[in-house]
Amino acid sequence: MLVRRKFTHTAVFDLNTFIHLSLEFLVCHELSHFDLGHFELADKFGVAQRSRQVVHTIDVVRYDLRHLAALCLEMQADHEATDTLLGAYSAEGWREVREKVLAISGMMMLIEREEAKLDFDEKTHPKAATRIFQLLCHVAEMPLIDAHLQLDASLLPQADEIERFGKEVTLPCYFDAVYLAEVAGAKSIEADLGSPVDFFADMAIVKLGDPSRYSDLKTNGAKEWAQLWECNEKLKPTMQAFA
Repeated sequence: MLVRRKFTHTAVFDLNTFIHLSLEFLVCHELSHFDLGHFELADKFGVAQRSRQVVHTIDVVRYDLRHLAALCLEMQADHEATDTLLGAYSAEGWREVREKVLAISGMMMLIEREEAKLDFDEKTHPKAATRIFQLLCHVAEMPLIDAHLQLDASLLPQADEIERFGKEVTLPCYFDAVYLAEVAGAKSIEADLGSPVDFFADMAIVKLGDPSRYSDLKTNGAKEWAQLWECNEKLKPTMQAFA
């Protein structure tokens, strides 16, 4: 029997599809650790590991940022897995994008909730809200990615199409994540996501690419993202995948 749940903008998502896509993201995430060479940098990985993760590139990271190194690897794997699962931008299939983003968000929330049950003081994954913030930043940029990579403005969709994508995909994806947190009773995740005004204002700040503005970030997810961004910039030169 298929279980269906109503989400924002009257969209209805199938639970079986949700579970399949969530597991697909998880597999892509773990494979991304391998592809990015993370197994050479850290002792082990897992959905919610119980032992401390030792990252062997901490000599290039400021002492006060070293505890964030393992979290940066998780964000890197998230980015690669998201890119794989969502694929390239298309003017069609926007509903499928929302389904995939919802499933990814759900897995991120599940990991945070399961990790909270462990008797382990040190975090092994970033906040779910932080990961969802990065995820939706990627979604918002999808129509622009090809043009940026190819340095060819002719590849940009029409302005009205980009605007529609924001209204029909990026914005609803945020509300889908908030609703999913409500359904799961994950009050802390819902609070970390913040209000839509603050969430999208933070996205706008990050899009400017000016680290001096990161002190203006308001949501907990965006604030942790900014912390991890600084640490990740220190890690990247030492990693073959980013060389």
